Amino acid sequence: MGEMNNYPTPFCSTGNGARTVLPFQKERKSCRSLMLLLLLFFTSSSYSQSTIEIIRDPRVDTLVSRYAAVHRRKASIDGFRIQIAAGSNRTNIYKVKSEFNRAFPKIKQYLIYQAPNFKLRVGNYRTRLEAYKDLQEILPVFNGAFIIRDEIKILEL
Repeated sequence: MGEMNNYPTPFCSTGNGARTVLPFQKERKSCRSLMLLLLLFFTSSSYSQSTIEIIRDPRVDTLVSRYAAVHRRKASIDGFRIQIAAGSNRTNIYKVKSEFNRAFPKIKQYLIYQAPNFKLRVGNYRTRLEAYKDLQEILPVFNGAFIIRDEIKILEL
């Protein structure tokens, strides 16, 4: 019953009920104080306003604009179009194109030549479902129309 535990205690009893602080506790308090001061210093200095001057070579801007111009022309993704007509007679395809333009002026048309045929494709659709919606309107007028996978330009969407 009268056993003492062997665990260190942060305080020492003097017998009269008073406690004394051990030396390592003073070091902890000073270390905490120092860390708190450093934290406050760095926090306050990070909130101060400062200016940053950026010096860049004008040739970099020229290269960036050239790069953007080249890739703007080539920017395309796989998508869908509706093919209205195909054939080797160019005049007939132009007639179909003008008829389509009168019936559906808001849908963009593309005349493609793949030797030896000319093809009239319309629209720019990311999904087959988008193309199918327009196909339902086009089929009563151009009954041979169908959806085909094609590259579409991003800028024309």
